[in-house]
Amino acid sequence: MTALAFNLRHTDTHVQYALCDCCSAGVANDDWTHLDAQPEMADENHARIGGTLELLGWLTPLSPYDPGGYWTCEICWETCIGSGQVWEGERRRG
Repeated sequence: MTALAFNLRHTDTHVQYALCDCCSAGVANDDWTHLDAQPEMADENHARIGGTLELLGWLTPLSPYDPGGYWTCEICWETCIGSGQVWEGERRRG
């Protein structure tokens, strides 16, 4: 499947997030082994990512994402270039 340009949309009830492919695999399969590439920071990164996911709640995959330049993954906060994935969650009311 070819990555398509996809504009992130936010509504009164849902929010969309751009995730890198590694974080998409983590969210979909609870596979965070890519964090092991930097073992000295793996525990810290996993804790930070877990906290972010706790705030976002359940996410549903929607579409490939390719904004055509640099962008930031909304889970790991790494700067990405190229494609990723769009996920959607319910807007949390506080």
